[in-house]
Amino acid sequence: MDHSSGEEYEISLVEIANTILRNWRMIAVVPVTLALAIGLWTMSHHRTYSASASFIPQAAEGSEGGGAAALAQQFGVSLSTDRPGHSPQFYADILQSRAILRKAVESEYEVPGADGGAWTATLIELYEVDDSGPVTAWMEAADRLRDDVSTSVARETGVVRLTVSAAHPALGEQIAQRLLDLLNEYNLEVRQSRAQEEGQFISGRLAEAEGALLSAERALQEFLSQNREFMNSPELRFDHDRLQRQVAMRQEVYTSLLRSQEQARIDALRDTPLLTIIDSPIGAAEPEARGTAVRAFLAFMLGFVIAVFVALMGEFVRRSRERGDPHFGEFQGLIRQAWEDIRRPNRWLRRGTNKSVASGDH
Repeated sequence: MDHSSGEEYEISLVEIANTILRNWRMIAVVPVTLALAIGLWTMSHHRTYSASASFIPQAAEGSEGGGAAALAQQFGVSLSTDRPGHSPQFYADILQSRAILRKAVESEYEVPGADGGAWTATLIELYEVDDSGPVTAWMEAADRLRDDVSTSVARETGVVRLTVSAAHPALGEQIAQRLLDLLNEYNLEVRQSRAQEEGQFISGRLAEAEGALLSAERALQEFLSQNREFMNSPELRFDHDRLQRQVAMRQEVYTSLLRSQEQARIDALRDTPLLTIIDSPIGAAEPEARGTAVRAFLAFMLGFVIAVFVALMGEFVRRSRERGDPHFGEFQGLIRQAWEDIRRPNRWLRRGTNKSVASGDH
């Protein structure tokens, strides 16, 4: 179109196709080069390995609402019966908690060396964490380990799967095993602490239950000593049955408390793990996929788009210059100014400051 008529110049689809065919070498070379570069860069990086383990938590004995919890409800006190073993998701969340991760990064692991030997180091040392910043070393290392740890829970079976990524297969296996050990230790501490709290509660109620039982037995004994022929009197027989029921009820409470106290003592000393390991992480490390093909394909597509854009932009600039577009001179000036600003950032910073001052004066 003639620019003097005031109408803008438009590029047709045929002209776009001609431009692409005219620059086919660049459009072919740029994406292929970018794809090869990204592919080689991906392959040059160290391969990472993932070690997986799976386990299922077991419910602690006596956690179905009986024992101390049931007796506490009889006395108007509510004890929570939710145990860690009842929630697989609880275990999955604990594995990524800061308390567990801190102990994991501060533990020592045996790392194979390049010369065939081995050396021990903590994850803080292996991650080369800088402890001079505002964040402590273990916190930064724990955050990095959290990125390398993933968990999942199967809805149907409740099986928890733990996966750890590391630069060495042996290191990933050791970290996964250490996390399982720490989870067991945490679970034991929680169970033993809970058993001690229940034992203290039961001990306090046991003395009261014993006193109530003795009082009921004395009342029944006095009744029997004063009323030897109570069977012939309906009122005395009713009183006897009532006193006997009180003795039986208090005897049942007292016996249950004794049984619960003994169970609490056993739980406080029990050191049996509540995790059933299905798949051990030892010997389970596998190399992770690098995604070379996917990254190379994405790089190829990005290079193709960039090459086509550059070709079309070059054609547009060429035609604008040939037609003597009055905006072309401004376009060249803006490009030169942008290039100078990139080369000398202090210029556009100073220019922006002057504009701000000038606008403030107005």
